[in-house]
Amino acid sequence: MNNAGFVDVADVIVNNSKANIPLETMRTDNYMYKRRFFTLVPDYFPTSRMREIVDYLHAHDQQYVMMIDPAVAYLPDEPDSAYARGSDKGVWFLYPNDSYYEGLVWPGVTVWPDWFNPDASLFWTAEDMITEAKREQQPINHYGEDLNTPPYQINNAAGVLSSETADTDVTHYNGLLEYDTHQSFSFDILLVCCLTSVIHVDNLYGTMMPAATCEAMLARRPWLRTLVITRSTFAGAGARVGKWLGDNFSAWYPWSGVTSAGTNLCARWAMLGAFIPFMRNHNADTSISQELYRWPTVAQAARNALNIRYRPLDYLYTALHQASVDGTPVASPLWFAYPSDANTFGIDLQHWREGYTRLQATDFELVVAPGRDGRATGPLYVDDGVQDKATQVGLTFSNNVLSVKGSFGYLLGVNARRVRVLGVEKKPVGAKLRVRGKSKDVKVT
Repeated sequence: MNNAGFVDVADVIVNNSKANIPLETMRTDNYMYKRRFFTLVPDYFPTSRMREIVDYLHAHDQQYVMMIDPAVAYLPDEPDSAYARGSDKGVWFLYPNDSYYEGLVWPGVTVWPDWFNPDASLFWTAEDMITEAKREQQPINHYGEDLNTPPYQINNAAGVLSSETADTDVTHYNGLLEYDTHQSFSFDILLVCCLTSVIHVDNLYGTMMPAATCEAMLARRPWLRTLVITRSTFAGAGARVGKWLGDNFSAWYPWSGVTSAGTNLCARWAMLGAFIPFMRNHNADTSISQELYRWPTVAQAARNALNIRYRPLDYLYTALHQASVDGTPVASPLWFAYPSDANTFGIDLQHWREGYTRLQATDFELVVAPGRDGRATGPLYVDDGVQDKATQVGLTFSNNVLSVKGSFGYLLGVNARRVRVLGVEKKPVGAKLRVRGKSKDVKVT
């Protein structure tokens, strides 16, 4: 949420529940005092009220995410400030003459931590702990990170290279110039670009900042898993953090067409978002409220789409776990799964998801979709979401036998209610379940 107070936050939580629209996470932006990171506006986000809201969310198996930016307010006259403590450690970007690089972001004049400086992560951890103490131990273990995305393009249509990013002659702790490291924090997205013999690597800032944030949160609560969603990343960041693409305009795509009012647009976005790994409803501080429950047609569209999203939730959860292990994309084009099938090369309106089954508090239903060879395989990863105990199994279907093998470190408390095998031409005569050498007949429908 943007431009809101604790009453508005509470209303969104309650109204989603009343509308029967699932709300996993409440995210807030603009909660900061004068938009200074790790602070709360006392009138609109009083600590006691926010503590009540976070406790309520946790009691209902929901989470709270706070947005943070890397830019630190320039406050030379305030000795008890992040600026003063960071200056004591010398962690800011510098010009070649060793003066602090200053820019303009939400808090006004700002400075930026230089993550190449080994003291920068220590500073970030200390600020996180100081802030939590001020929040009266409000248990925040999830952050969203904004305005840390990269900008440099050799063919820069925006004009002057430094107009929306750090100056190119900013000097880092290790002596590298900003132009040669390409770690910056504006709005365009680019991975790697080359000019003559110099290779410029983008997005390092957006990767190093969330790494420091993870370390800070683990220092506070080492027994809990962290969740950091960052706006900018580089290769390998997915092992520790998630990625979002920043704010987008809610516009009609060419193939959608405008049918009538704006509510149809919101409904279409809800339906599209339900099938994307990271989905949130968000609006700018200059926009009207657009929560999904505000219009009956949108609320119904959201319920329908989210119901489909949650049915294969284990499938998505397993895929997210795999992505954190080896980088396998959660959603990928069909040719990624079938690289030898040229028919998949031009399909751009479908995607493939790694994974297999469903994660939920009710009994499992396994769906087996054999290929032409009569075989099917898939993984299942389940944990409690916050610690390291996990169940991880492999499922294999071959010769009309479904085998489930793996480690069972986390007890789910549910059973396998049904196994559906697709493509069966005639009803089987019977089926058996074998566990640890003991067999019993099971019902076939």
